[in-house]
Amino acid sequence: KSYIAHSPNDVLPQIEENRREEFLLTLMLQRPDTIPVVDKAEAVDDFSDPNLKALASIIIKAFRRTKAMDLRSCLDDVEEEQKNFVTGLSIREEDFGDINSSLKDCICQIKRNRIKKMQVYLTQKIKKAQAERSESEIINLNKQKIELSIQEKNLNSNIGSLLNL
Repeated sequence: KSYIAHSPNDVLPQIEENRREEFLLTLMLQRPDTIPVVDKAEAVDDFSDPNLKALASIIIKAFRRTKAMDLRSCLDDVEEEQKNFVTGLSIREEDFGDINSSLKDCICQIKRNRIKKMQVYLTQKIKKAQAERSESEIINLNKQKIELSIQEKNLNSNIGSLLNL
């Protein structure tokens, strides 16, 4: 029998990723003026944790309906076991620092994480296409990888323009 050992470095990036997503949820709950920016940046689409993604989507939908942050409305839309989690985020003491800077950094990093995962996925597909000697597939995948690199390069300026920084 064998097992796969996980190094602390394998787990740490996922914990950091979830922490950023939780931070963004906390920011949205405590500073509703950030919700339109998160919505416009489509940051929720880049969440890696499906539960946090679902909660963020509920917050944004509730905000769109009422144009305000109504915690009760959000709680009505979440599962029973998630209510305590959402309530906890809404009262969590967090040092947001400069809100715009924190918001920009958080959104950029969440998007950057998604891009990096896509780059790893494309690299794996390129290796497979190389083994199969599929030149057209290799070219197509390399184009996609270049597009991702361009997106990553322009992240800070694109998110900054959303925030008018």
